[in-house]
Amino acid sequence: MKLQLSTLVLATFAVSAWAADAPPAPRLEQVTPRVSVIVAGFNGAITVFKSESGPVIVDSADAASAPQVQALIRTIDPRPPAAVILTHYHGDHAGGLATLAAGAPLYAQQDCLASYRKREKNAEEVLAKAARVVPYSTDTEIKLGADVVRLVHPPHAHTSGDTVVVIEKEKVIAAGDVFFNGVPPYIDVADGADTAMWADTIDRLATQYAGFKVVPGHGPLSETEGWRQFAVYLRALRQGVAEAIKLGQTREQAQASVRLDQFVSIKDVGDFLTKKANVGWVYDELTKK
Repeated sequence: MKLQLSTLVLATFAVSAWAADAPPAPRLEQVTPRVSVIVAGFNGAITVFKSESGPVIVDSADAASAPQVQALIRTIDPRPPAAVILTHYHGDHAGGLATLAAGAPLYAQQDCLASYRKREKNAEEVLAKAARVVPYSTDTEIKLGADVVRLVHPPHAHTSGDTVVVIEKEKVIAAGDVFFNGVPPYIDVADGADTAMWADTIDRLATQYAGFKVVPGHGPLSETEGWRQFAVYLRALRQGVAEAIKLGQTREQAQASVRLDQFVSIKDVGDFLTKKANVGWVYDELTKK
């Protein structure tokens, strides 16, 4: 089913989430006077920071939504992008790079770039459109006049190459898919997802940036305490699956026995993002060789 989740599955998921209806047009939400979020259907949220040097764009939705997203960005700030930041390689976040990153500096964690190149057949063509590609291995900063954007890389979380973007002046975090708000997450085990490190990363950043607003990859705007509750879900999920494995249960038996009913605010989306699927992916994570 994977082509790999960067293109086929996540694109299918984004469409199927809206059933037979056409995806809604991208919409703009104001977070602070200088930070906006563009929501393009069920694709990953795009965060736009109006920095001193021009707009900083976090993620790009998919290729189909990118022209509309770009038009909205120009209503926020018509200047050329000062930076485009990729939180991870999946197609619902990276699919619009050919449009949004054209002529702009593109920042991406090196493992994210490796996964993007591996999964996307036209990756080199897309990356060549950027003014330059800036890979990094660990936490780094982008300085834009008096503005600073922090890029925080957890070793493993949703994928092997995640970036959490922190705009300290605005007290805003763009979490990418390190935060699914109100939705069961996709857990990319094939690309090195680690739910223990994932939860630990959330707790660390939620403590360090207490009271910040948090833009999730999917779901409504939240704050750090809401993000921390997502970490509680990840730990309960991991504990339940670990106990099932200890009892000798198969993957299917674990999916039938592990109960997550207490997390009533986290609701399944279609047949792909479900608590049952979460149990299966964590089972794969904990039993992989």
